[in-house]
Amino acid sequence: MEDQSKLAFLAGSALFLELMDTSLLSNLTIPLAHIFNVSPDQIAEPILSYTIGSCLFIPLVAWLCKNYSPIRLLLMSILAFLVSSLACGLASDLTTFTLARFFQGVSISFAAPVAMIMLMERCTEDKVAFYVGMVNMPGLIGIAIGPVVGGFFSHYASWRYAFYINVPTALFLCVFIYIHFIRHSFMPAIKEKVPFDFSGFLFSSLAIVLISTGVELLAQKQSHLSMVALMLGTFCLLFYLLLWWRRRETRVLDLGVFSNTKYLLGALINCITRIGMAGVPVAISIYLHQHFQFSVLQTGFYLAVIGAMAATAKLMTGFLNNLGLEKSLALSILGNSISIYSAQYLTNNVYSMRNLLILTGFGFFQSTLYTCMNAIMLVDIKKPMMGNACNIQSIIQKLFIGFGIVFALCLPGLLHNFFSNAGYIFSYYCNLSALIVASAMIFIAVFHRKHITTFCSCLLNLQKK
Repeated sequence: MEDQSKLAFLAGSALFLELMDTSLLSNLTIPLAHIFNVSPDQIAEPILSYTIGSCLFIPLVAWLCKNYSPIRLLLMSILAFLVSSLACGLASDLTTFTLARFFQGVSISFAAPVAMIMLMERCTEDKVAFYVGMVNMPGLIGIAIGPVVGGFFSHYASWRYAFYINVPTALFLCVFIYIHFIRHSFMPAIKEKVPFDFSGFLFSSLAIVLISTGVELLAQKQSHLSMVALMLGTFCLLFYLLLWWRRRETRVLDLGVFSNTKYLLGALINCITRIGMAGVPVAISIYLHQHFQFSVLQTGFYLAVIGAMAATAKLMTGFLNNLGLEKSLALSILGNSISIYSAQYLTNNVYSMRNLLILTGFGFFQSTLYTCMNAIMLVDIKKPMMGNACNIQSIIQKLFIGFGIVFALCLPGLLHNFFSNAGYIFSYYCNLSALIVASAMIFIAVFHRKHITTFCSCLLNLQKK
């Protein structure tokens, strides 16, 4: 196995663990409240602590990779995730569990971006789509099966095993890193030392933490606190933009990558399509389980179909490259919006061929869309800027996956105040999600006209003068 494939395996595995853990507690609220003898509302504390932990230091990833050994950072982050996952499973009270979840979030937030930076810095342009596809596929599976894993262990064994299962996985990854990289002295050269920009880190970190926290609070129907957090986060983001604009050098997150029109196009499509589709597996899981009364295993089977087709779609990366990333992107958006629209026609028959076809289509087109929109962001980025570009991409993914999940949880709850029919509510959600995803076609049309992208590029380049 060549080094690039090994790094892709590590990045995909880390992304799988991160996204599975992100959605893990959605089916563990009641068991945890009972075990810790608290109200279900208080389980929001460990959810928020994980969100804060996973966002707090993520702006530092590119800077750390320039100043320290990336492979050692990767090893330490997975070791820390192993220990904190074990602490989550051993926790005997809510406070300990909340603290363990915080450190779990901090540790795993480094792993996937660090591995992705190392991979993309060694990847040729013609292989970008292939390796981006390899990395994203396990992440799609992780976010799909997270609620099922939590529900399975809480129903058939103990909720603690949902965290213990991370221990052998993380241990295997640590051994893999040691054998294939550290023992063979695969130690990427440390680049030129870059001074630490404390004010840039402070405001970028606060912006990401507050916006992510606001999104999470919105999912928990705490709208007033959510609005405060979102407004403060937006203020910190604007202040960071001002800092970046006034400086000739940015040492944390260099927004100059958005002067690359393909990167800007991919970022815009990432933002809009993740809102529409990132929460669809969660919405389908809830709909099958609660409305059709499917068991945890039956629901898990259908989510496994999505994951299997996501993996199968990765075999198409050669075809996507030959067709062209922009054309492939447009076709993926169209196919994804049609498959989300079709999800409203799922039936209560466990063995329905219609259900299999609908979820097969969704898994396939969701996977190709993730591959195309992430690959197009990185395909034209020069190697010296690759670390920064990957870092910003991971932040966009984290924020807008959160927005997508919140959209999937909040819209049905809001509609429930007006409509009592769960089928009608799910149908409305599918229609709106499909429309949001389809609206991303506007960005492709604008990109070809080059009006907005050229304007943004010129605007961003002004700060260099």
